[in-house]
Amino acid sequence: MDTRSFTLRKLLSLAALCGLIAVSTEGLADATRTLGVINRDTRAYDGYNLYKPLGGTEIYLLNNAGNPVHHWTIPDDLLPKPEGVRPGGEVFLRKNGELVLTADWGIAALDKDSNIAWKIDSRTLGADRWFGHHEVVELPNGNLLLPGFIEKTRAEAEAAGFPVALTDACSPSAPKLEKLRVDNLWEVAPIDRKIGFKSGWKIVWRWNTWDHMYNSATQEPNRHRADIAYVDPAEGVCGNFIQGAWTFGRYNAIDFNPERNEIALSASLQNEVRIISHALTTDQAKTSAGDFLYRWGNPYAYNAGQPFASATNRGDQQLSFQHRVLWIPKGFPGAGNLLIFNNGTDWGESSVIEVKAPIGAFGSYRQPFPGLAYGPRKPIWQYAEPVQGEPPRPPFFAPFISSAQRLANGNTLINNGPYGYFFEITRKGNKVWEYLDVNSGASQGDVIAVPRGAYRLWRYSPDYAGLLHIPLAPKEPLEFYPNEYAVDAVPGSCTNSIRVPRDLAIAILGSAALDVTSIDPASILIEGVPAASWTIKDVSASGKCYQRDGYPDLVLSVKSSSIFPSGGKPSPGQMPLIGKRTVRLNGYSGQGWFAGKDDVFLLR
Repeated sequence: MDTRSFTLRKLLSLAALCGLIAVSTEGLADATRTLGVINRDTRAYDGYNLYKPLGGTEIYLLNNAGNPVHHWTIPDDLLPKPEGVRPGGEVFLRKNGELVLTADWGIAALDKDSNIAWKIDSRTLGADRWFGHHEVVELPNGNLLLPGFIEKTRAEAEAAGFPVALTDACSPSAPKLEKLRVDNLWEVAPIDRKIGFKSGWKIVWRWNTWDHMYNSATQEPNRHRADIAYVDPAEGVCGNFIQGAWTFGRYNAIDFNPERNEIALSASLQNEVRIISHALTTDQAKTSAGDFLYRWGNPYAYNAGQPFASATNRGDQQLSFQHRVLWIPKGFPGAGNLLIFNNGTDWGESSVIEVKAPIGAFGSYRQPFPGLAYGPRKPIWQYAEPVQGEPPRPPFFAPFISSAQRLANGNTLINNGPYGYFFEITRKGNKVWEYLDVNSGASQGDVIAVPRGAYRLWRYSPDYAGLLHIPLAPKEPLEFYPNEYAVDAVPGSCTNSIRVPRDLAIAILGSAALDVTSIDPASILIEGVPAASWTIKDVSASGKCYQRDGYPDLVLSVKSSSIFPSGGKPSPGQMPLIGKRTVRLNGYSGQGWFAGKDDVFLLR
């Protein structure tokens, strides 16, 4: 029971004792939200939330009230086949409205009706094929940047210095190393820019980790290159066998900085973030010019710090199996800094951190003295919380997947991936929006033993260009409410008209079958927002205006600008400033969880 709910119930009980109203609190202890929106504050950044549940075929775009405004279904042609294709880990919305999703064989895009708009199948490349994974980023020119594995033979890996002999001892948990998958970066462009990727595609730039390695067993440490002989102190060499393959690099997240023309790489198995230049030709990228400009998170990986020893003695390692790195965009609070979701898998505690890279007067990264680590010593901002979460909030420990995004108002959107728990925090760490993903067919109040989880979460502002191409029509929330109550917005009005930002009154109508004093007002969310105030009085009759029926109604008041945070302003090309909008509410009563809705007409 949250503090606000407890306080209101005390007031209800006091009012009942004083004979003001009759209130039943029987069963109200069960009024704990476990699905959908469980918290929405006016400080939350307005927008639309895109995610794909793990293992599912549906992709959802939700508003902050938890109502789906659009969804896509992955076509059968893109679903897993016997060879083990995993579609749709990362999904994002292009500015032209296409939904891009990743798969092991490459990437694909869906139109607004879930038809395949185009796909890039690396299996068509023959000997130059790659194995896609995790991420894809759209560059400002419309090209796409993605990581992909190429395969090296056992002999090639051993000759380069990879500890192949040690991998044989990993059996039976891992098979004998026959192929080593090494990460590359590929930039692909449409053949005809006017038509886009429907015209076909071509490779226009490539960067290969294999060109930027050294062997610490035979060579001096080189902080500008990856150590092919590196063995993770926590997982050992066996940790390089992951998702059915032996890998080196494994860039599970990438990002592009248009101001610096640089690429950030999350080298998850080396527990660090690396930065390389994109201002090179493919041939230049193969030379020392394409080496690492900067790296942060695990100086032991380039022999400049102490190794991880235990959860209480982390050495100089600050990142552990991180799964998201983003440059904070220009114009946002913290612009130019790196935002990282740090899974903390080695020590069992996750965090989101903001790192300000040391940049000199001429724009280059400050280089440390030989043997020393890149700065800074600590992040400039960090969000973490105790592992013990209070129901319905799961513990903030995500050993894999997950993401974070800085929003334009300075808040940070976080995805606790394994639990499908999304939340937005202020700079001070206050939660102003929370959402728990809903398993198919689940009802509000259900406790999901095995959540679906989500790899990534994106929030798009209402003016994002990609939304222009999608019909946004809020629908019922994904969670089910077993009871439906009659609701009257702007009670007493026949037109239900309201001028934003005035307060909106909305009544849950009492009847012979519903005593509204059995409703817990503190449990009610109106478009995800709690009521500012409430009272009980007879104000309306179901299906009629300007009439009362003798049954008390529960009348709630909420500021219209809090449930229409754009002041009624539509998403691009969508709903008019003057027109009909549906207001939904849900809550808990002695009869269980309920929902109700009514239409209002927004006026300027």
